[in-house]
Amino acid sequence: MKIITGATGEAHVTSNDDGEFNQGIWGDGVAILTNGNKLSATIVDNNTVRIADGDLVFQGRHALVEPNTYEDMRIATGAAGKNRKDLICVQYKLISGVESMSLVVKKGTATSATAQDPTYTEGVIRTGAILAEYPLYRVNISGINITSVEKLVDVIPYIIDIAKKKIDYGTVLPPASNYKDGDIFLLYEE
Repeated sequence: MKIITGATGEAHVTSNDDGEFNQGIWGDGVAILTNGNKLSATIVDNNTVRIADGDLVFQGRHALVEPNTYEDMRIATGAAGKNRKDLICVQYKLISGVESMSLVVKKGTATSATAQDPTYTEGVIRTGAILAEYPLYRVNISGINITSVEKLVDVIPYIIDIAKKKIDYGTVLPPASNYKDGDIFLLYEE
């Protein structure tokens, strides 16, 4: 067993150690945190979707669009009479021992039928993936126009707000038959 939060007399904490800890809290997908503007998306024009500041955790790796900044995502021009779906994804890369995360656009295929999402790489970082992607937004394009941007990831509320949330069951908890494995009940009194 390796101690992480303890003095060992030498440098011993790695990004993998932090990643493991974060993944244990936030899960193995993507969690958008409540900070800043929560990576909200805005259509700027028919070729630009703007992603506002905020934080996310992707398979334990924490990244952010810095406060009071944004990232403009370039969307390729659509085709008249065609539909297309693009995905704005968080992308993790590991190249020669150096990790990075960025936002990327995965371009879909234009079709006169119902458009489908493009593919993306579902790597597993903790087992050594050199590329892993996860979609944050779906950009719907009809003809040359972006018609909508759909959020695909939930914003996770502050833990203290979850702990304080009151659930009014009246004077009696639901019957045990309604519980699922892993259900947790917090009693909070003011």
